Amino acid sequence: MDVLDDLMRYTLVVSTALLAGHDLDAVRQRDGDGLPRRLPLVFEKLGRRIASPVPYWRWVRLPADRRLDATVAELRDLIEQQYVHARRRVAEGQAPVTYLEALAEASMDDAAKLSEQDAVSAVVNMIVAGEDNTAAAAAWAMHYLAIHPEAQRKVREEAEEVLGDDGFPSDPAALSRLRYAEAVGNESIRLRPTSPFLIMQAVHDITIPDGADALRLEAGTLVMPLMTHASDVDDHKYPDPGAFEPDRWLSSSAPQPNDASPFLPFGGGPRFCPGRNLALIEVTMVVATVCRHFVLEADTTSGPVGERVTFAMMPTNLGIRLHPAEHRRLDRRNAGAHT
Repeated sequence: MDVLDDLMRYTLVVSTALLAGHDLDAVRQRDGDGLPRRLPLVFEKLGRRIASPVPYWRWVRLPADRRLDATVAELRDLIEQQYVHARRRVAEGQAPVTYLEALAEASMDDAAKLSEQDAVSAVVNMIVAGEDNTAAAAAWAMHYLAIHPEAQRKVREEAEEVLGDDGFPSDPAALSRLRYAEAVGNESIRLRPTSPFLIMQAVHDITIPDGADALRLEAGTLVMPLMTHASDVDDHKYPDPGAFEPDRWLSSSAPQPNDASPFLPFGGGPRFCPGRNLALIEVTMVVATVCRHFVLEADTTSGPVGERVTFAMMPTNLGIRLHPAEHRRLDRRNAGAHT
């Protein structure tokens, strides 16, 4: 199976449900031309605009541009409808249970100066931005587990102990006990960061001090900071940096996911990615639950695994064969009996 497609649908369902309280049913909704099919293409089309030498869309709208505009407009209409329900809920005194409801509650405070447009735009941005990156991170984690059976075995044993017969977290506290699964996610992100750089622009003239040197930026200058520079070659901070070693995140001196450079996959400071914790939870849950139920094997029949840049770094040809784990254990027992 092409795991990226399913994972993009999964992350889209999670994002819209937790952020706006709406179920897109993207995993099961395979037919038609609705939002579940079109939203995963938004990042790719935005990436093409960034790479275009001429901003033609400011003057001419091609069919692909009109389709992009219509998709974003439809998503925005959906969030605006949910915002109306959110304001009604919090006005009735109900505690916020979604991000949109929390923003709706804040908008009722005149001092917050948070408009409906601000709240809706924030949710739209988080849904679009959180889908591709999280799905790609989870897909890479599954890839590394497929080619590292010993790490996969450790994830499975941990998941069987923590998740039990149900095979999924029965309460949020269970997630904190999936430490090895979380380590797999961090190590996969270190080796294959889905957001290895940011694109920023100076809004005014500024001088950035750097010890004895200084960097002068004029207004309008584009800056592309490398968020994970050297994280896969720094043998001081990451011994044997090119190797997939989830255990490095479990030692007492383990690096932190948002620690100092050279590893800042979610940014840093007051403007770090607001979806960081949700993304790590999703990746951890995917890793644990999939390994709990299946044995993973790499499938390269469509070619070697590669990467392509959309708005994020996305894997290509990432195929995985999934075999029911229970069936595998039964096969081994039967083989042993016959022997």
